[in-house]
Amino acid sequence: MNLFIVLLFILSRFSDAQIVQLGECPDVETVIDFIPSKYLGVWYENRKYPAIFELGGKCISSLYTAESEDTIGVENMQKNILTGKYNVINGNATIHGDAKDGKLIVTLPSAPFPAPYWILDTDYDTYSVVWSCGDLFSLNAQAVWILTRERKPPQSVINKALLVLEKNKIKTEPLRETDQDNCEE
Repeated sequence: MNLFIVLLFILSRFSDAQIVQLGECPDVETVIDFIPSKYLGVWYENRKYPAIFELGGKCISSLYTAESEDTIGVENMQKNILTGKYNVINGNATIHGDAKDGKLIVTLPSAPFPAPYWILDTDYDTYSVVWSCGDLFSLNAQAVWILTRERKPPQSVINKALLVLEKNKIKTEPLRETDQDNCEE
C-alpha cells in the first residue's frame, strides 16, 4: 500500500513533466542581470518539450504584466485544435532569490505545485529560453520552452536560442515546434 501511495505522488508530481530522467536536475546558467520590466509583454511559444497540459493546443502565447515589484502576472493562452476556441489560464510568477539571475517561480491554479521558471537567456526583443526542472527521489523532470516576440521568427533567432540549450547541455532533440498558423491577433 505504501508503494502505491509513493507511486501516486510521483505521478502527480511529474504528470505535466515533459522529459523525465534519472538523477538530479543538472546545473544550468541563467541570464545575467535580468530586467523584469523589459521581459513584460507578449511572448509566442515557438518550441517546447511535449507537455500534457498543451495537448491539442496551438497558437500558444503568454502575456506577462507587472503586478508588483517582485510579481509578474501570467496569462497563458492556447487555441483548442478541435473547437477553435481559446483557453486562458491566469497565474503569477514571483522572483525567486536574486532578481538579477532570472529565476522565477510560477503558480497556476491548474498546477498541483508552483514550478521553477528559469530564464536561461533572453535578448528581450526576439527570444527567451525558459527551463524548468524538479527533483523527486532519483528522478528529475525537465521542461523547456523557446519563446519569441514574433509568431514566426526568422531561423537566426531560433538558432540563437538553440545555442543556449546546447551550451547548458540540455537536450534539443525532444523539442517540438508549436503550430502558430491561422492564429487570430
